[in-house]
Amino acid sequence: MSGFNPQPKERPIRSAKLREAAKDAPECFSCHRPNDGTVVGCHPPNKLGKGGGMGYKGHDLVAYCCRECHDQIDSRVPALSSKSRDEVWLDAFYWSTVWLIQSGRLG
Repeated sequence: MSGFNPQPKERPIRSAKLREAAKDAPECFSCHRPNDGTVVGCHPPNKLGKGGGMGYKGHDLVAYCCRECHDQIDSRVPALSSKSRDEVWLDAFYWSTVWLIQSGRLG
């Protein structure tokens, strides 16, 4: 059956609080450079099945990454393999979540 999608489209979770926390992140949780104002919430790569599509973002489950790392994870700069992008994002997501909990932003 062509075009069959067993998972219905769901309304993505939106959290301004999680997105806005990027400005307070002490560093890029991917390359660990200090936050110079370019750290933003990086959504999961589409291959993980949790991302969005053209013009659509998945849930606001984000890793806090600098512009350079975000560009690599989103393939705007072809520096990483697909598998590496997933691993880099998952590691940054883990450390971002640890920081959110330790800083009291997520309890």
